[in-house]
Amino acid sequence: MFSRSVRATRTEADLPLPGDDLIPKSVGSLTHAVTIRRPPRDVWPWLAQMGAGSRAGWYSYDFLDNGRQPSARRIVRKLQTLTVGMVFPAVPGATDGFTLLAFEPQRFLVLGWLSPDGSPLVTWALMLRSVDGGTRLVVRARGGPAYAFHGLPPWISQRVIRCVHFVMQRKQLLGIAERAERLSPVPAIETGRRTMRIAFAAVLVTVLSSALWAGSRRQKRALAWQLEHLRRAAMSALPQGAIDSLDSLPAPVARYLRWALPETPSMSLVRMKQRGTLRTDTETGRWMPFEAEHLIAPGATGFVWNARVAVAPLLHVRVRDAYIDGEGSGHVSLLSAFGIAAASGTPEMNSGALHRFLAEAVWYPVTLLPGPTLQWSPIDSSRALATLTDHGISVSLEFRFADSGEVTGIYTPARWGTFGGGYEQRPWEGHFRNYERRNGFRVPTEGNVGWYVDDEWRAVWKGTVLARTIR
Repeated sequence: MFSRSVRATRTEADLPLPGDDLIPKSVGSLTHAVTIRRPPRDVWPWLAQMGAGSRAGWYSYDFLDNGRQPSARRIVRKLQTLTVGMVFPAVPGATDGFTLLAFEPQRFLVLGWLSPDGSPLVTWALMLRSVDGGTRLVVRARGGPAYAFHGLPPWISQRVIRCVHFVMQRKQLLGIAERAERLSPVPAIETGRRTMRIAFAAVLVTVLSSALWAGSRRQKRALAWQLEHLRRAAMSALPQGAIDSLDSLPAPVARYLRWALPETPSMSLVRMKQRGTLRTDTETGRWMPFEAEHLIAPGATGFVWNARVAVAPLLHVRVRDAYIDGEGSGHVSLLSAFGIAAASGTPEMNSGALHRFLAEAVWYPVTLLPGPTLQWSPIDSSRALATLTDHGISVSLEFRFADSGEVTGIYTPARWGTFGGGYEQRPWEGHFRNYERRNGFRVPTEGNVGWYVDDEWRAVWKGTVLARTIR
């Protein structure tokens, strides 16, 4: 079965399919096809009974989409009755899933994932075409402008979807073909090809494993270069400010620094381990868990944040954000191996990364001592404005203080971020809590940050510091 192609022909890719009109302006369309050596009437029952849980399964990787329950290997008669509007559960126990939008027995069915207003975010059409010697099963998935795979932004999700969809769709098409042909024996030549299929499978696994290994090494080398560059910058950084120079500062700033810093504050490198959840934009309701290592060089004004974000069962992306030598960068790789998005050095990214460095200075508070690059301006008895300048870039943040001394939050009316595929400046705010004394410094163990949308604050990152070391 592994030797069988699921590649659609050019004609099939251009062929109008039922359901195409439901999303007239799709942001992506993926078409695959397989030849099955049985007539359409013998293939149709396998399509009609699809669905997870109490239905027959998806004939793909059952441990991912059917709760490890094997997909049916027989035709289930009670599942052959279809009604427009019925739901094919996506996973066992789910009440939502793919809604049946249209069908014609032995010819096609169209499934859709619906938005709250009932319009399809995604359509999934499966059409049977009679050809010499059997059936051509043509499958097409189309995504609308509002669809985001597991909450990922379009610039990431469109790349991830192609990879994930191909893997799952190929397995499903081969699973349907194998089941339909098994009920009625195919020519004896099929038996003679078994060894070829096994060999092909072994080669495929080897190639994929090699690509994963090579990609992982490439990503690790890039990370190692950034970390080493940051360490060298930290070693050559100028001495930080002194705690005895606070009298001229705004009152809440002086109170905070005396409260948070030891008598002789010094740190060249800070390493933190974090755990939390994030979402990729303010509109999605899907939060994804992450674990991260965060290396900061306070004196060199730089950081590297390296996170593993789980986006689906057995699927993760590696997110690596950095600010080094005045340049912000971001890199996303699938399975920590295959690069799917990268950007660096734009003025907007540089400014946004420096804003982040300043906001997170509550975890390395020596950065907030006044000096050539950091200036404080008073606002009122509980707020002050910090302005940080590095490599010709200046950013400012409003710091908010409690009467007891600690920083409770930060705010700026304009931080650069990515929205809808482009850069925009929007109000940005963060909160900090649960301070502990670690390595002589008082620092928060929990925090969250988010953007304002129509005057409503919406969190996008929530994290806890699990461990922190300094030197």
